[in-house]
Amino acid sequence: MLRRSGLREVACSLEQLTQLPDSQWGLARMTVRVLRLNDAPIGALIMGAHRRLWDVMHSRMGAEAPGDGEPSLDLTNFMIAALSVAKIHTIVVDPEQQGRGHGTRLLRSALDTAIRDKLIMVYGQFAAERTPLVSFYERAGFAVLDPGEPLSLAVITGNGADAMTGLASDRFFVREQRPTGD
Repeated sequence: MLRRSGLREVACSLEQLTQLPDSQWGLARMTVRVLRLNDAPIGALIMGAHRRLWDVMHSRMGAEAPGDGEPSLDLTNFMIAALSVAKIHTIVVDPEQQGRGHGTRLLRSALDTAIRDKLIMVYGQFAAERTPLVSFYERAGFAVLDPGEPLSLAVITGNGADAMTGLASDRFFVREQRPTGD
């Protein structure tokens, strides 16, 4: 449950977001972490909006353009849903540093951000032949889908038929979270 001051902050953030060009909306959820050892970068994480998901959500909202007045309920719901999801675009660790827990540390950082920001879903995808990644993501609490299996967007859209498809040679991984009340 949002307190009044929290509701004003959300309304202010949504108002600011409606003033951005569509091409910049995804930057509102961007997180970049660089893991360093002795001041040298040994790993990185990039997590943020996914343009395809943004496009799916945008099509649900219709052609409404933000006007001078208050955003419509549909536009507000769209923005809240889109900002409640993040895609892990990249987790990379220097090959000489792999197997030492650095990837897990980066993933934990992403999940800490997701919890702090009250995201309802974090997901990503990887090439199916990279089989060690299955246990890596499962240990972190992600469900790893079968190769080519679409990612359900029902938790975001409320429509069980909504899904995102990837390449037949890719696997999605997803972790849904239920927000807790304040």
